[in-house]
Amino acid sequence: MCTETLAFPISNGMKKGFVFLFILVLISGFLFAFKQMYGFRLRAIFAPPPSMPDEAFALRAENEKLRADIAELQNIKSQISQKPSGGIGAIVYSRYPLNFKSELLVNAGAREKISKNNAVTFGGMLIGKISEVFEETSLVQTIYDERFQLAVRIGKDGAQALLRGGSFPILDLISSTETIKTGDIVYSAGESFPYGLPIAEIKDIRVSDDKLFQVSTLKIPYDIGRINVVFIEK
Repeated sequence: MCTETLAFPISNGMKKGFVFLFILVLISGFLFAFKQMYGFRLRAIFAPPPSMPDEAFALRAENEKLRADIAELQNIKSQISQKPSGGIGAIVYSRYPLNFKSELLVNAGAREKISKNNAVTFGGMLIGKISEVFEETSLVQTIYDERFQLAVRIGKDGAQALLRGGSFPILDLISSTETIKTGDIVYSAGESFPYGLPIAEIKDIRVSDDKLFQVSTLKIPYDIGRINVVFIEK
């Protein structure tokens, strides 16, 4: 019996087809693996940054402005109720980061008929006086200015003293015969100021270096850097 072997000759065209198919499979596998490993990273690098719609951005900006306005009004409102009769309210301009304690700039001036040496109060307490007047603003010299001086009285007996300004204001020239104590109220008694404006409390008492007078440090119940509104006596 004769057995014949059937053979199908492979043409050059078929060989090229198999090679092309093999290369295509390799490329597909490589691209799949590359996509899994680096595709997301590349998208993150080359994708354009997300943009906020104009309307949403405008609403956000407006919201931030309203929040700032509300905060400012709350700060001012908390101090408006302390306005004394006959006083002109004035807003204190922020001077951060300089934040000088010795002087304040306020938004009232010649237009409001402010005059030099007008007393300036906060919460009913004397904090300084007008030192310079401009058309729309004024400069306040506070008791933290070393040039500030004012005749004052102490406590119910009215002991006389001189308030000397500075970073730590003190009372000087208190007679050695006067009896004063911690907690006594210090109030204005100078001729150019309304009489009786409270200023501070007696803190510590000592004898002066020349042994002739008493000297006192003061307890001041406010932070000058946090004052937003003052009132100018006329």
